[in-house]
Amino acid sequence: MFEPKRIISALVVDDDEDDQILLRDAFEECDPSAAVNFMDDGKAFMEYLLQTDTLIISGETPPTPRIIILDINMPRLDGRYVLTEIRKHERWSHVPVIIFSTSGSMGEIAEFYRLGASSFIIKPNSFEKLVDIVRSIIKYWFDTATIL
Repeated sequence: MFEPKRIISALVVDDDEDDQILLRDAFEECDPSAAVNFMDDGKAFMEYLLQTDTLIISGETPPTPRIIILDINMPRLDGRYVLTEIRKHERWSHVPVIIFSTSGSMGEIAEFYRLGASSFIIKPNSFEKLVDIVRSIIKYWFDTATIL
C-alpha cells in the first residue's frame, strides 16, 4: 500500500502579527519539522498566487502549501475575496482552506462554507488551546485525511 510521506506545509494568511507568532510557536511545539509560511494580508497572497502562475508559465514548479489557514478580516483584501479566488484557481482549488477567525457568527460561518472553506475554527483565548487546535489540524489534515 502506498503511504505518502508526511510533509507538514502550511501557509497562514493573517494580518495580526501576534497571531502569526502564536501560530508559529504552536506549530513548532506540535511538530518542529513543520514548514509554516506567513503572509500579512489577502493582497500579499494574491500577489504570491500570480507569481506562482508566472513561474509555472516559465517552466518552474513552485511549491503549493498542503493547507492554508486564512483569517477573515484583513486590510486590502479580506478572507472572503481570497477564498473565492483560491477556489477559482485551478492549481490551488484543491488545497484545504481553514478559516481561522475571532468571529463566531453562524451566518458568517455558513457563508464561508458556501464559499468553499474546508473548516472554520474560532481563534482560542489561550496558547494551550491553540496548541490543541494545531495538534488536531496536524492529526486530521496530515495524518488522517489524504490531501494532494
